[in-house]
Amino acid sequence: MFDELKNLSKHSLVYMLGSIASRMIGFIMIPVYTRYLTPSDYGILELVSLTIDIVGMLAVLGINSAITRFYYEYKEQNERDEVITTALISTFALAMIPTTILILNANWLSTLVFDKPDYAYYFQLLLLSNFLDLILMIPMTVLTIRERSKTYVVFSMIRLAVSLSLNIYFVVIAEMGIVGILYSGLISVAFSAVLLCFVIFTRMKIRFSAIKAMQMIKFGAPLVVASFGTFILNFADRYFLEHFSTLRMVGLYGLGYKFAIALSQLLHGPFNLMWNVFMFKIADRKDAKQIYARVMTYNSFVVILFALGMAVLIKDVLKILVTSEFLDAYKVVPFIVAGFYFYYMMPILDVGIMLTKKTYLRAINVTAAAIVNLVLNYTLISQFDMMGAAYATLLSYAFLSILTLVVSGRVYSVPYEYFRLAKMYVAALLLFVICRAIELDSPVLAIAVKTPIALCFPLVLILFKFYDEKEKKKIREIAGELLKRIRNWKQRDVRKSGTT
Repeated sequence: MFDELKNLSKHSLVYMLGSIASRMIGFIMIPVYTRYLTPSDYGILELVSLTIDIVGMLAVLGINSAITRFYYEYKEQNERDEVITTALISTFALAMIPTTILILNANWLSTLVFDKPDYAYYFQLLLLSNFLDLILMIPMTVLTIRERSKTYVVFSMIRLAVSLSLNIYFVVIAEMGIVGILYSGLISVAFSAVLLCFVIFTRMKIRFSAIKAMQMIKFGAPLVVASFGTFILNFADRYFLEHFSTLRMVGLYGLGYKFAIALSQLLHGPFNLMWNVFMFKIADRKDAKQIYARVMTYNSFVVILFALGMAVLIKDVLKILVTSEFLDAYKVVPFIVAGFYFYYMMPILDVGIMLTKKTYLRAINVTAAAIVNLVLNYTLISQFDMMGAAYATLLSYAFLSILTLVVSGRVYSVPYEYFRLAKMYVAALLLFVICRAIELDSPVLAIAVKTPIALCFPLVLILFKFYDEKEKKKIREIAGELLKRIRNWKQRDVRKSGTT
């Protein structure tokens, strides 16, 4: 079991580096954005981006999600290549239609969201970027399927360099504000799509299979409903905030959410890339269910540790990064990262749904949770502004997690380690309370004090008797290997100093 989990972890870590590189631009530029944009500007950009995300989600009928599933249906490489090129052609054709229609009707779209056509040009730029991003997802999926994680990282680093350079030019030097951010995004994704499609598809014979296209759409279409429900869970609160409060509040909440969702970009995204491959590869093994359960435990361990660090450090980090008018964004982060924990576990909890191809069950689950979320948003945001949105996020994802566990378990039961999971929850909550009680004037000093406390999470679990004997043995082996390497490094340094 440990060998399979090691392979999953190895590739997930490499993809994490790629994800960090591809998403880092948003965080590197936060100190810049908060100085060149007002909270209201940030709110406008947030609503425009989210609206276009809906278009991308609905346009391609879940084909991107179906590639991995159908790739492994075939053994011959030419058949597998046909799955990929069919997905590329289908994505291009399906995305072109709504993109063209909405670009021509951008004034209507702006009026629908903001009650005025002033932001039509923003929508047009993002529609083009979104179209190219949908195309780019196909070759990125190919890299994942073929486990070319190093190529994935190299490409992500190139994209980071291009995007960062363009952002600095358009936002800082040219001082173009929101338009500059959109220009840099469009040019960056266009460059990336052309480069990676050339690398991947010049080595394939481009073929289209209507049968394979329909199979992928049949599999992926219910996932579109689930994705739209997930979008509501993640982002409907912005529209409620814009209605019940102000664009400034949307901007503050959006900034806090950006930090919270960093865990998705750092952990969930890379893990999910490999999980979709790993889950199907081991499905026929006798111990598959036990492996799925252990993945749930270990993935929870990693996510909770990072979420704890984010929750306890966010206020002091924001004091360093942003201006005072953006500082209140920290208040929503602990609740959102707690909600996101449940979201991050969803790919593991619904393993039964995916293995049995009953994707309509995911659609039903997420739709139910989305309805709960809308009710909570309406009720709580009208009373508590952005904090109400944070509360709604936590409660909605907790509901979805429990519902998925029950429904998926009926078609494919996995013996998750509930008692061990509970120990992690209690340990994290205890350390969070301790850190929140610490208030220091210097944010740097506060970070220096709180970080070691948060890192005590694995040690507190020892007191809770969390680790089993095999894990203790593995930990001792890893620790011994690390100590051996450290001694070897020291000996090499001594020999080098002696020869000089």
